[in-house]
Formats: sequence, structure tokens, C-alpha cells
Amino acid sequence: MAVKVRQKNGRWWVFIDHKGKRKAKCVGSKQAAETAARKIETKITLGEFAIEEEQERLPFSTYYKNWLELTRGQ
Repeated sequence: MAVKVRQKNGRWWVFIDHKGKRKAKCVGSKQAAETAARKIETKITLGEFAIEEEQERLPFSTYYKNWLELTRGQ
């Protein structure tokens, strides 16, 4: 488990490594990133944190075809 705060390209990021999964989130300022990192570390320690699986994204063509079918049925 690791939660790190880093500055990258002038922006502050929180990097999370937990149970073999990684996640990064851009946060506004250094203070905000450090606060977020502390909260995440607390949740991890209490067992209340999990990195959610990202949903598979549909190609635009599939999404568009589904949307067309739905709008034509109305």
C-alpha cells in the first residue's frame, strides 16, 4: 500500500498503489493533495478503501448505434 503526493507538469497529483492496482488523481494544490492522501491512507488502514474497476468504454460507433435505436423507438 502506498499513497504518494507528487508534482507533475505544474499540477499536484495523488498516486495510490493498493492491492496490486494503481490509480492517480490530479488535485488542485499541494495542501489539497496532502489532505486527500491522509484521508485515503486512513480509509485504507480501516479497510474502507477499494480502487473501483473502470467500466469498459464502448466505441463511439456502438454507442451511436444504440442511441439511434433508442431515439427511433420513441
